[in-house]
Amino acid sequence: MANLSPEVIAMRRTCFVCYGAGGKKNSLTYHEISRKTEGDEFFVFLSWARPEDEVPLRDLYRRVVSSSRLGHPARFFRELAESVGTGAKDSRDDSWLEKSCILMVYRKGEEAFLFRNKRVEPVHFDSATGREGTIQSLEDRVEIVLQRDGSQADLFDKKYGDLFTLDQFRMSAVGHTLLFAPTRDFVRRNREALLDSVLFPSFDVPSSGELEVDTDRSMGAMHWGRGKNISDFPERKKRGVEIMKSSVPMAAGAVTLVLAILFIFKPFGDEGDQAGSGEDVFLVPAGNTETGDIGTGAGDGVVEELTADSDAGEPASTAAGANMPSAVKVVITEGWKKKFDAAVTSSPVICGDNVTFGCRDGNLYCFSLDGNINWKYEAATGVGATPACSGKRVVGADYEGNVFCLETADGKRIWNYRSGARIVSSPVIRNKIVIVSTMDGRIISLDLESGKRNWSQKIGDQVWATSSVGKDYIVAATTDGSLVRMTIDGRIVWRVAPGGSIHSSPLCLEKEDLVVVGTGDRYLIGYSLSRGMLMWRYGAGSEVRSAPVTSGGRIVAGTEDGILIAMDNNGQLLWKKDLGGAIRSKPLILGEMIAVTSYSSKLSILSLSDGSVAAEYRADAPIYSSPAYHDGRVFFGSNGGFLHAPVVSTTVE
Repeated sequence: MANLSPEVIAMRRTCFVCYGAGGKKNSLTYHEISRKTEGDEFFVFLSWARPEDEVPLRDLYRRVVSSSRLGHPARFFRELAESVGTGAKDSRDDSWLEKSCILMVYRKGEEAFLFRNKRVEPVHFDSATGREGTIQSLEDRVEIVLQRDGSQADLFDKKYGDLFTLDQFRMSAVGHTLLFAPTRDFVRRNREALLDSVLFPSFDVPSSGELEVDTDRSMGAMHWGRGKNISDFPERKKRGVEIMKSSVPMAAGAVTLVLAILFIFKPFGDEGDQAGSGEDVFLVPAGNTETGDIGTGAGDGVVEELTADSDAGEPASTAAGANMPSAVKVVITEGWKKKFDAAVTSSPVICGDNVTFGCRDGNLYCFSLDGNINWKYEAATGVGATPACSGKRVVGADYEGNVFCLETADGKRIWNYRSGARIVSSPVIRNKIVIVSTMDGRIISLDLESGKRNWSQKIGDQVWATSSVGKDYIVAATTDGSLVRMTIDGRIVWRVAPGGSIHSSPLCLEKEDLVVVGTGDRYLIGYSLSRGMLMWRYGAGSEVRSAPVTSGGRIVAGTEDGILIAMDNNGQLLWKKDLGGAIRSKPLILGEMIAVTSYSSKLSILSLSDGSVAAEYRADAPIYSSPAYHDGRVFFGSNGGFLHAPVVSTTVE
């Protein structure tokens, strides 16, 4: 694993983040901004993977910076590609063109032209919807052919059109990110780290100012749509942001500024009550199922007690007064919202008379129900996992892999267990046992009283999803596509491969002998809980990362395309509703209604019977955190660092 120091260059319309083990030392950047608002903009980012490639890249850098860019951008890039490609062929060595990262952007108004060598893998992320895809998902994107017509003899030679690609697209007003990664597999392996520091709308990076991903190469990320100048980017003085200006000669002989934001964050958990300043905060219980929100570390903690009518592995609701009739008029009005120094992806849980939740600022917080802070626990790093409560104890986990048990009353630490691997899923408490899933593919059982390890079982590549724990079983899923049932003492009973990576927490229905899970290859799949046999398969249309929930014979889950799907226990579709943004949180059943948060920055309340939308509320930013309900309020966190608490009122019609 390489510690990558970030360099961020903020432009009027765009922002580039360059990561590399050597920081600025192994990359070349150049940026031109016109003095006129309507003028062109030009950015160059070159990075070498091998020491011997530095010389030809520096030659290319000087050639580009000194060249004239008069005329249409497509013509300029075509001539540049021909020049570089021809020179490489003459020297009989073009390996540096394939191994290095070559990236140039030319903006004319709202039109952008993206020139790159083909080894760069662009991943498009739409922060308005949370949808992730290839560069083909950009609005009005077209690929411009670089290769000119040649003779038949040219067919036997490698063309510059084989080495480079040129895309043209429109820069829309909403937030977008283009991540230029080494490979798609690199994105899969480092998804959580990239979400934390590159794709997140809050534009956070870890407290150390370094990103741990398994590459020593520099790579870039292009942001646009959230600000027109440097003053529009959020000021982060509390976290050590510095803005550095330096002069760079322009091709026409003028001088422009390179604006570099160096993120050197102070450690998480700094002194001072971060949640105690500003607006009052009032947090409430989490949702009514035991599994966490997958892919974000947000989820619901588990209480031990089951009601008589609960399914095994499906504890009673921790949301007070969570019965909302279907024949009602629902109105959501602004309540209050509280700003934190980092994204709030953890869902709150009720612990006795208090509310406890984690924050990516590195703290686990405990508040009284009337909004007074009781205590906060300073973890080693960000806390995205939702804590689990049992009596006088609360268990949390941080991104560094620490699992910690605290006194519910005062936050005093009882024990701490170092798992040795990153944890993004939520701990689960059952029968005095704590079950933890890690990003190196292990399921770990700890004793709740002492924190000592009972056993550890390797089940796959990574375990992102929160495991479902029943009285005598554990059902876990891996990112390399396995769904595994284990005994409570760690013995594997059965293993199936639903297809694609699994980030969705499994839903276990013991009475129906059914376990339901969403998959990366766009399915919701039902298996026999007892035997692991396939029961049914439903094509969801896109990846399912949301944790399924159940009520009244209905199973509900969300998709990456923003579709909320309801089906019966036999996998037959009952209804579906487009909510406009990726659903990565777990829906919350409210009697005959259902509350859902999405990456469209909305809280939606729908009828459980037919999926009709009863009311909606727009938050400040996309949402990972699951909704929680208490006494007429719905509570959830946002990626922008707010905790929202809108008021929900109902009238029976």
